[in-house]
Amino acid sequence: LFYLKITESGSELWTYSDDAGSGRYLTTLPSDFRVSPLRVASLGTRHIVAFERTSLVWSTDGTPGGTITLNSPEEASQAFQLVPKRDPLLPIPGGRVLFEAERVDVGRELWTTDGTREGTQPLRDFAPGVANSSVKVLDIFGDQVILIVKTPDTSSFWSTDGTPQGTREFETSLDVDSIPLQTGFRWMGTSKRSTVFIVGRGYDERLGITDGTEAGTFLLPTPKGNIQDLGTISDKLLLVLRDREAETD
Repeated sequence: LFYLKITESGSELWTYSDDAGSGRYLTTLPSDFRVSPLRVASLGTRHIVAFERTSLVWSTDGTPGGTITLNSPEEASQAFQLVPKRDPLLPIPGGRVLFEAERVDVGRELWTTDGTREGTQPLRDFAPGVANSSVKVLDIFGDQVILIVKTPDTSSFWSTDGTPQGTREFETSLDVDSIPLQTGFRWMGTSKRSTVFIVGRGYDERLGITDGTEAGTFLLPTPKGNIQDLGTISDKLLLVLRDREAETD
């Protein structure tokens, strides 16, 4: 359990252990810190800690000496700022956490960390140079995370194990440009788990599906329309499809 403690001297990060039966001071937060919801992602014995509306990321083993900031303006490679957003940390298989961050030389990109400064780096410079990318984590299949990445020039699927060397473009015949980044619905099937997502916009929406493989990522044979809702009954996927002339259930 991690919590924020406000004192006369400022804001402090504390942890509570049932074994110790008391709280333990970890670190003092910057003087310009703004109170916001605290988010924690666990990596075994270490934890990644961030606040929704701050730019700093901490790594801690639950002791003051083992608590460090993963980004530091004094070190060029670590002079990044966490993109303030709701639920900024995504733990993934393999003992890593993904998050969006900005650095002067690479713009806004998806980053990865194993809880050490040496292991904290951009997952890939999807938009080369200082341009920004926008990333949607579509789902996690085994040890692979499926991403939709949009840059000023391209839109594409990617698969990653959370390391730069294990990140590759995901070949698909789908028109990735037409997939909104807010898309993504989880469908639990009887034999395998797949994720269904929206392709298109407005009354031209259709459904795509992926099981985490290139061969298993394709467009479903649904008519075009505006998808209003999704739900499941057993292994069946239900949708409400509205076209310009009438509604079809």
